[in-house]
Amino acid sequence: MKTNKVGLIPISTLRQFAPGLRHAVLCALLTVFLTPGAFATGPDDWPEMAFYTPDNLVEPISNGMSAHASLALACRPNIQISLSQEGSAAVTPQMMLFVLNYPENMYSVEIDGPLTDSVFCDQIGETLMATVREIPTGNTCMSQFTVEDKLPPMFTCADDTIPCYVEISEIDFLSFINNDVSDNCTPFEDLELIYSYTVTELDCDPENMAGRIDVTYTATDLFGNSSECVKSIYMEKFPLDSVKFPADTMLSCVNPDYSIENVGEPTIDGVPVDHFCELISWSTETVIPLCSGEFKVARLWKVMDWCTGVTRTMMQSILVKDTFPPDIDCPADLTLGTDPTVCYATYIFPNPDVTDVCSDDDQIVTLFRIGGSPIYYEPGDQVELAPGVYTIIVMATDDCLTTGTCQYTLTVIDDEPPVVVCHTLSTNLNDAGFSILRADSVDFFMSDNCGIDSVSIRKMFDVCDNPQDTIFGEDVTFCCAEAGDSVMVIIKVIDVHGNETTCMFEMHVKDATPPVALCRDICVYVDINGFATITVDSIDDGSYDNCEIVSRVIDRDSFDCKDIGPGLNPHDVTLTITDASGNVSTCIGEVTVKDTLPPEAFCKDITVQLDSNGFAMIVWQDVDAGSIDNCEIIDYSINPDTFSCADVGDSVMVELVVVDWSGNRDSCIAKVYIIDNPPTVVCMDVTLALDSMGMVIVKQEDIDDAMDDCGPLTVVIDPDSLGCQNIGVNTVTLTVTDIFGNTASCEAEVTVIDTIAPRCKTKDITVQLDENGMVTIDSNAVDDGSSDECGVVEIEIDQPNFTCDNIGTPVVVTQTVTDANGNTSTCTANVTVENNHPPECNTMDITVYVDENGMVSIPHDAVNDGSAAACGVDSIDVLPNMFDCDNIGDNIVTQTVTDNNGLVSSCSATVTVEDTIAPICMTMDIDVYLDANGMVSITDNAVNNWSSDNCDVDTITVTPKDFTCADVGAGVIVIQTVTDVNDNSSMCPATVTVHDTVSPTCLTMDIIVELDENGNVTIPDTAVNDGSSDACGIADIMLSQTMFSCADGDSVIVTMTVTDVNGNTSTCTAVVHITNTGGPSAACNDITIYLDDNGMVSITPEDIDAGSGVNCGDLMIEIDTMDYVCSDIGPNTVTLTVTDESGMSATCTATVTVLDTIAPVCNAMDVTVYLDDMGQASITIGDVDDGSSDNCSVDLTVDPTQFTCADIGVVAVTITAEDPSTNMSTCSAMVTVEDTIAPICQAVDTIF
Repeated sequence: MKTNKVGLIPISTLRQFAPGLRHAVLCALLTVFLTPGAFATGPDDWPEMAFYTPDNLVEPISNGMSAHASLALACRPNIQISLSQEGSAAVTPQMMLFVLNYPENMYSVEIDGPLTDSVFCDQIGETLMATVREIPTGNTCMSQFTVEDKLPPMFTCADDTIPCYVEISEIDFLSFINNDVSDNCTPFEDLELIYSYTVTELDCDPENMAGRIDVTYTATDLFGNSSECVKSIYMEKFPLDSVKFPADTMLSCVNPDYSIENVGEPTIDGVPVDHFCELISWSTETVIPLCSGEFKVARLWKVMDWCTGVTRTMMQSILVKDTFPPDIDCPADLTLGTDPTVCYATYIFPNPDVTDVCSDDDQIVTLFRIGGSPIYYEPGDQVELAPGVYTIIVMATDDCLTTGTCQYTLTVIDDEPPVVVCHTLSTNLNDAGFSILRADSVDFFMSDNCGIDSVSIRKMFDVCDNPQDTIFGEDVTFCCAEAGDSVMVIIKVIDVHGNETTCMFEMHVKDATPPVALCRDICVYVDINGFATITVDSIDDGSYDNCEIVSRVIDRDSFDCKDIGPGLNPHDVTLTITDASGNVSTCIGEVTVKDTLPPEAFCKDITVQLDSNGFAMIVWQDVDAGSIDNCEIIDYSINPDTFSCADVGDSVMVELVVVDWSGNRDSCIAKVYIIDNPPTVVCMDVTLALDSMGMVIVKQEDIDDAMDDCGPLTVVIDPDSLGCQNIGVNTVTLTVTDIFGNTASCEAEVTVIDTIAPRCKTKDITVQLDENGMVTIDSNAVDDGSSDECGVVEIEIDQPNFTCDNIGTPVVVTQTVTDANGNTSTCTANVTVENNHPPECNTMDITVYVDENGMVSIPHDAVNDGSAAACGVDSIDVLPNMFDCDNIGDNIVTQTVTDNNGLVSSCSATVTVEDTIAPICMTMDIDVYLDANGMVSITDNAVNNWSSDNCDVDTITVTPKDFTCADVGAGVIVIQTVTDVNDNSSMCPATVTVHDTVSPTCLTMDIIVELDENGNVTIPDTAVNDGSSDACGIADIMLSQTMFSCADGDSVIVTMTVTDVNGNTSTCTAVVHITNTGGPSAACNDITIYLDDNGMVSITPEDIDAGSGVNCGDLMIEIDTMDYVCSDIGPNTVTLTVTDESGMSATCTATVTVLDTIAPVCNAMDVTVYLDDMGQASITIGDVDDGSSDNCSVDLTVDPTQFTCADIGVVAVTITAEDPSTNMSTCSAMVTVEDTIAPICQAVDTIF
């Protein structure tokens, strides 16, 4: 076929040619265009045609359109686009075009509006327009499309397992597919979910399933797409050893409810055993009475698996316990006084009312105990109690050994005060002015029925500044303030129980000690007025008195200058001391009067003028400014007193010295200024020009001669040289100085001028245009060292700027140089302009990112970084400019820059292609089960659910992968990490639910226990455990019985239940062997007992026993000594022996301290005695004792026993009765002393 026409050719015709010939035919077709008005009403009106270009054959145009070369695209008018499982779809050229002239990547698609080339769930149901562009030709066409969702929801219906005891009617079946259904565009909560189910019982299933529920789920999304799945939920049967039996329990004896509903039954996971789980349970029980208020129910449980016939049994112990102690009507608190004449009170224990809510009241035993004493008393018992406060404990014990207690307070008081008899005392103050009276040294009569505890003393009033003396204490102190007075004193006697007696007596206080006068010799010094005064303290050298000095007097206290001098010192002064009691002492001190104050010299500064000869002279009055002395100045002197020219200048220091008649001296310094007349000077103005060096010297030709009376002159010109910096009028100072520094000066105006022009010098230069085609030189660019003595101020050129227009011919530039004083000069230089810069190629490294299709392209200037040329850039290109996933990493591209003058340069850049789109991470939740070691692991892909990436997924990992017992229960969140080949990663969670269904290992051992002293023993729940274990740990170990007594016999079989931390249990048994090898135990306490009026006292074994006991049976208690008499006073050792029913015994010892606290009974009788011929009489104790006695023995004394004529009359004597325990009592008898002997009359004969 030959043709040079362009038009439409039937496809069938073209297909007749071989491929090579077909291409030749197509090369002849230069253009194809759509025929105007050639559109048909439908595709069936046109034969199948093909559209050709010179290079390639494209797919048939099914709607029969004709084409034109400039409109070489034909879009489908309406298309339907379905979204993918990810909820998106890309609008591609292939969807929109009937045929593609180029590869698909040579087209771009753009959707009208905010979208680019992809649509999503939000666009479902919308009609949109999209434009496809053919990149090589720029041709475009448009299609209208509608977005739709045709994908149904996705199910992952895996089988599930639930416990067999779950009520089917209460199952939330929708919760089983929360993570099993999803949709590309409808959220889970918006899916319409319905279900139906059927139940199939699996009798005695070998897989341990009691039944199966087949649930059919139907999910419909918001766009009507539906799907369904069938999930089988198996109802798992639990092994027989997973049954948990009810625990032992204890109930109160008040209305005990030990029904199964209250105390429990066999359960699985807390749910009672159910027939559906193919298990059956039943129980039998026995009620065992323990005491009147307690009993135990032994309930034997059995659970049988009806498929295997295997049975498990467990004994449940339900103890109905009497935990309510008897209720005691407790006696009220009570106070008792001691019995008469003794130091104790007798108390009889009452019989209080006692009741019990559970046990029989007639089975209650009531006992009393005093404080911590081990002795028990029954109602009606009598006890003797010494004074004190006692806590009486009442104990009521029922036959179930439940004890109730109460307590009340019994107070025994001693209300008999001591006896004390007082009389007047006297004391004399010591040298320190004090006298101390101790309470324990007062010789007064004192006694008490229970013994005296303390004696204290105080004064009625405090005048000694000892306020503590008005408070009862061990002693009181008398002081000088009380000398000569009678001081009232009170003595207080307190017995051992706090009863007290006081009495008042007078104390006569005396002071007879004179003061001590002490004097010292002193020196006194007259003051500035010539006087001196002394005080008593000046002479007193520490005079003192035991009490108080009331007067100190000296006979002279003033002195003056007339008391100073030879033959006048020292002077006697008498000190007289008198104390408050009128006692007087004197002493003499010597006073020496002195003057040590120097005179005060006062100077004044003066100025002295040298005379015509250069000399001057002064006297002391010229510099004295009123020097003074407290007495009299007798001598004045100065040094120096003459001056000359040598002293002119600085001041001369002149010393004035003054001396008083005691030889004291002072001096001061006066400044004497010696002055001389200054010289004279005359100046004139002048104008001077700078020389070629820029300098000028000021001459001294105009300075006049000067004269001075003290020597030659020195002349100074300032400044004496001037330079460029001094151009203009300058002030020059002429200074004349004589030898003493006197100066005179005058000023002259010196005008400095500059008339010399600067030197101008240049050089030729070549400059290069910059990247902007310009260059600028500064004013110094052509200068070659122009200069001036006074400095170049400014250098200027007439043309500083040059452009491309100046390239070639040198440019003449004129330079002008100006100095600081306005003198100028000029010169020229040649400037040659060149441009040798090629275009500047600058690139930058860039990073680009592949899109979701793994593609990316860059524009021609993508890596350009400011490339430029002096006269402008014409073009910039870069190759390569297309990249895909194979180019991930660094890629070298070449940029070519061409300027307007044809200069070309190139440079390279690195285009880093990166993939930053993270993979799409998808997971699913799973269940795992621990092994016997309590561990389980999963693989990295265990939770993966079709994760993907725009390039390729490299690795999938999950963490954590290993699970232990710590993870059982709540689901463990694991993180799946999906990493693509470019190290992008994304993470998503999944829930791994870890289960522990392995029961613990139960191991026991037989043990031996020994009953304690009470016949009981308690073991912990772990006592028979022999290493029971569980991979996940044991949460609880319980024994069926932990308390044992004599009633349990020799051995008991106990059942141990081991429960692991996840509720799995197992049981095993052990034998507890019970032994009793303990004998009785003896416990003693020390006691103190008191002899009675007959000197006797007895005790019982209960007095010594401190709680001796035996674990089983009755106990007999004995002591080796029960009776004590006076010979036993003091500590005594007693042995307590306890013996149980089997003959085993134990002993202990205690100390029984026997005391005698009863004072003797003192009885006196009055007697009459008669003085003998010597005027004397005496008595013995037998004369006045009237039957004094003591419960033990007594020693009697009487005082006084001797009488003289001075005692004639009635004399009171004191009888003292003291027993061996130092108990003492006194009584008085009246002794009548009579003189019945007549005087002897003797006479002397008288002779007359």
